[in-house]
Amino acid sequence: MNNIIKKIRIWYQGRYIEPENDPNSMVIRLAGHYEQPLLAKSLNMFFSFWAKNWKVLLPVIIGTAVTLFIHFDSKTTGKTEHEKQKQNTNIVHITTQK
Repeated sequence: MNNIIKKIRIWYQGRYIEPENDPNSMVIRLAGHYEQPLLAKSLNMFFSFWAKNWKVLLPVIIGTAVTLFIHFDSKTTGKTEHEKQKQNTNIVHITTQK
């Protein structure tokens, strides 16, 4: 299990980019940087957005889930009272012959 966590940490950190030093320059750069994979950057952006806005997002997600559950509930037929009454009413057309 520790091996898996270690591999995930290494993947999330990304690959190390060494500094590019100009051989003709007097300036020497010592510190490079890590470049994260695209998925790691996306996850980082998602979780930072969630951390800032969870108070707004959580009720929206719960409300959406409840609405979808009510809408797609298998026990309901989806017909309103008006549609049921309309279905029960039979219109009879009588024609007369000359």
